[in-house]
Amino acid sequence: MEFGVLGPLDVRVDGTARTVTKAQARLLAVLLCRPNQWLRADQLADLLWGDADSNPARLQVLVFRLRKSLGESERIEHHDGNYRIVIDAGELDVDRFLDHRRAGVAALGRDELDAAVQRLRAALEVWRGDAFTGLDDSALVAAEVIRLRGEWITAAEALYEAEIRRGTVAGAIDELSELAAAHPLRESLTALLLRGLHQCGRRAEALTRYQEARAHLIEELGLEPGQELRAAQAIILASETEPATVETVRPQQLPPDPADVAGRTAELDQVIGLVEAHGSAAAPLVIAIDGPAGIGKTTFALHVAHRVRQHYQDGQIFLDLRGYSSGEPIDSATALQIVLRALGVPPKRIPAEAGERSAMLRSTLAGQRMLIVLDNARGAEEIRPLIPAADCLLLVTSRNQLRGLAVHDRAHRITLRPLEPEAAGGVLTGAVGRSRAADDPDAVARLAELCGRIPLALRIAGERASRFPGELATLAAELSDEHQRLDHLGDADDPAADLRAAFSWSYRTLAAEDARTFRLLGLHPSGTIGLPAAAVVTAGAPRAVRRSLDRLVAHHLLEEPLPGRFKLHDLLRLYAAELATEEGSSAEVGATTLALLDWYLATAGQAVAVIRPRGSATPIVVAPGPEVVPLQFADPAQALDWFDTEQRVLVDLVQRAYTQGFDQHAWQLAWAMNAYFSIRLHLDDWRTVAMTGRRAAERTGDERALMFGSLIEGVMYVDSSRIEEGRQCYLAALEIALRIGDSSRQASILSNLGLVAAGAGDFRGAVELHEKALAAEAAAPEADNAIFTTALNLSAAHGALGNFPEAIRYGELAVEHFRRYRNAPMEPLALSNIGEAYLCLGEHERALSYCRQAIELFESLDSKQGMANALTVFGRASYAIGDRSAAGEAWRKARQLLHDLGYPGVAELDKLLTKLT
Repeated sequence: MEFGVLGPLDVRVDGTARTVTKAQARLLAVLLCRPNQWLRADQLADLLWGDADSNPARLQVLVFRLRKSLGESERIEHHDGNYRIVIDAGELDVDRFLDHRRAGVAALGRDELDAAVQRLRAALEVWRGDAFTGLDDSALVAAEVIRLRGEWITAAEALYEAEIRRGTVAGAIDELSELAAAHPLRESLTALLLRGLHQCGRRAEALTRYQEARAHLIEELGLEPGQELRAAQAIILASETEPATVETVRPQQLPPDPADVAGRTAELDQVIGLVEAHGSAAAPLVIAIDGPAGIGKTTFALHVAHRVRQHYQDGQIFLDLRGYSSGEPIDSATALQIVLRALGVPPKRIPAEAGERSAMLRSTLAGQRMLIVLDNARGAEEIRPLIPAADCLLLVTSRNQLRGLAVHDRAHRITLRPLEPEAAGGVLTGAVGRSRAADDPDAVARLAELCGRIPLALRIAGERASRFPGELATLAAELSDEHQRLDHLGDADDPAADLRAAFSWSYRTLAAEDARTFRLLGLHPSGTIGLPAAAVVTAGAPRAVRRSLDRLVAHHLLEEPLPGRFKLHDLLRLYAAELATEEGSSAEVGATTLALLDWYLATAGQAVAVIRPRGSATPIVVAPGPEVVPLQFADPAQALDWFDTEQRVLVDLVQRAYTQGFDQHAWQLAWAMNAYFSIRLHLDDWRTVAMTGRRAAERTGDERALMFGSLIEGVMYVDSSRIEEGRQCYLAALEIALRIGDSSRQASILSNLGLVAAGAGDFRGAVELHEKALAAEAAAPEADNAIFTTALNLSAAHGALGNFPEAIRYGELAVEHFRRYRNAPMEPLALSNIGEAYLCLGEHERALSYCRQAIELFESLDSKQGMANALTVFGRASYAIGDRSAAGEAWRKARQLLHDLGYPGVAELDKLLTKLT
């Protein structure tokens, strides 16, 4: 038997229609709104006749006649005054529609666009007209009609998104236009129409439709268009100069699924219900999970995310906003940058202004199903710019109730409250064992109440109890004596002190060695710390420190998210820092802070020495004592990995050093990080570090430090394409270098100014500046430390002027020095210059040889820009000798690298590739 409600009501058996009366059709329609669900008889009567007839016999007669018309008496079941219609899989056209739609949306998420269009078209073809045509006089049916109409529209939107993404929207543009006109207040439809018109080459019409939609929204609602519609307009306006889309990746950032979510069944069902009901909708689903400290918001959010992740095939992002932490919160602009980079947007493509970043996020996620978890948010204002595009799920956790997010952004708020007594007892029972808990259930109940039935406190208490085999009543009595602690344990108004009693009680059970480790970890500038840094903090042997850290992890005072990498919860870190101040002497605190700064500075110096050996890149003024043992690095890749891992720590450390008056460490760390940032180009963090380093250098009153401070900012500005600001910094540094007679630094600054001149196209001026740099280097005590970089720069400048023999001579001089001092990151630059010069001289085999060497080194360093340049030259040399296959392969690889980086040069490579067709 088949039932059709997506149009006039239709019942068929083996293809033959069954006839039902109008009254029977109204009853059948109500039952089909809730297939396989029980409906009370009085509820059915009220839906069918209201108060006009409450006689149950009338309903019984109508059900009897409907069963007879259907020919299957068991089809409508009755039990205890309730009725339901039994529908098997595939019998109801709504189910077939939803199956096609789900498959189509899933295919769209996997970029299987042909399959997506096929399934979504099939979904829409199930419809024969308006749902329940002529039968929507019942409140339940009327509501179902509205819901199904919304489901139809979301299926249509997904179809048009697929058509746009595969470039075939022209055939559907008229029906899309009609649908958008029928729903002028549905901005997601209008945004699709704008994108479709733009793809069809009807740019002016698209912009006109935007203005019409804007005027209608203002007239009807008094509102300006939302972010999605504005983003579509922005893409069209920018289309003449910028690509409309960026290539996305599928991040998988969710931490492991936590197991302990006891007592949250109702909340979990609520969230899953929201996700399943949302489907593919016109607006993103925003769920805000709030509650007091220690209530288990993050645990719950992660468990939910893992339960629903299959609905979001395009990836999952997890970001801790640090809204309630001892560190600085991550503002919305920085958070947007992190999320965009996780989605594959090259750093140079990310706008500087937060609003533009927000628009780019929505554009990037358009047509995708992405799950984003924003943990530990402070307020609604920082969340709003991060609300993604339609079809995405945003899970937010906060100690703030985020009422504004619910009122203005249609967020669904779920408040986590203390566990019910039974669930709280279950948490403790799991920790101490069923047998022990059964021996004294009153003590378990008493402990649960003393912990305020807050999950974190319950876990701390359970862990403590599991390590002491005595009676639970004794433990309960001990906790009862801590009246002040109990007050704080349940006080969610003071996040810093909310669980201090539990922390203190757990801390006092630690062995002396572990207690000292715990409190000293609070002096580290970040909540994440590696084993070597922990050994520095505690001044202990790494093996003993590792055992102590393991015990802290077991006591739930520390986490180990990755092997050898530890994380201290925000509140625990605050508490540990208080303990370090209260129980340790000021001398111990100061010595620990200084030891940390010395170690990080020395290790950063070692890393830079490997990345840029024999350069003058890391001036260590305050030489650490022999007790400082920095990490050693085998190669540049390993050194860069360390910087990648410690980047956030080092940024925080530079700022803390400046704040606490360790100015020498602050500016020197900033200088060391220049070498890293010039490769990775994390521009926001680089700007913070450079400016802090310069201020620290100024505060020292030392001219040499001020010279380096100006250089730090100069390099940052030049690499950020703020050339004139960088040049002014270089000139300020050069003035100091001349005044203090530092000929080595004069040389490097002149060489930097030569690079600036070359970047402006003044290659003769660049050669003049580089030659002045060589002269200054010749007079320097350590001339060979910097001469090779100037030789490299001269090679590039002579090549640009067409002086190819000179370009080769200086390039080979640079290679000789780079190889002597094992400066791997710089050597392939010189090899590439030489290869290009030989190409220009017509010596193609030599050009290919040098380019091969350069490409191999660039690849080992994961230096994508350098590799793209070398591949381009290699392709030109291959083409010159008639090897079109090798040329095409090299140019295509180079093009992809530059496209991924968001760097210029793609158009030039496209022109080269046309030579092969």
